[in-house]
Amino acid sequence: MKISIVSTLFLSQETIPEFCQRVALSANGLADESYEIILVDDGSNENDLEFYLTTNFDGVIFIGKNEN
Repeated sequence: MKISIVSTLFLSQETIPEFCQRVALSANGLADESYEIILVDDGSNENDLEFYLTTNFDGVIFIGKNEN
């Protein structure tokens, strides 16, 4: 079973790393096979895409405001 966790990024640049770590720990305990974390930039004015591209999170998908 694959688990998908979806969250918005509005003004959350400082909390993204901890959020991803905590979700990954929880998902690893729940998913038999794999998981994905989907982060949606819903109009934040913080450079969330730039920040996301400079970090390394396995299993994380970023959806920018041009895509939603």
